[in-house]
Amino acid sequence: MSGDAEVLQMLKEHLGDRVEDPEIKSPRRIWFKVEADKLLEVSRVLKDELDYKGVSSISGVDRRTGFDVVYMLLSINHDPVLVFTVSLPKKDPSIK
Repeated sequence: MSGDAEVLQMLKEHLGDRVEDPEIKSPRRIWFKVEADKLLEVSRVLKDELDYKGVSSISGVDRRTGFDVVYMLLSINHDPVLVFTVSLPKKDPSIK
């Protein structure tokens, strides 16, 4: 199984600037942000190239000015859970 630092490096190599602020915030948790218009592309890379195929949860947070959608992904082959957020505006909270 790949550890936190190894998966963080793989994220940076495969996704580059398509993810924002990737960091290990706690053991077995890597956090980052994704722009709404890049969600589908990033999700495909995570599934097909990094082998993150399990969705642990999807939840939402009302930030008053908008919403954050929080995704938690699992992999059989990598130890850390990926946690990422997509911020959406209050007026049109949709992912296209």
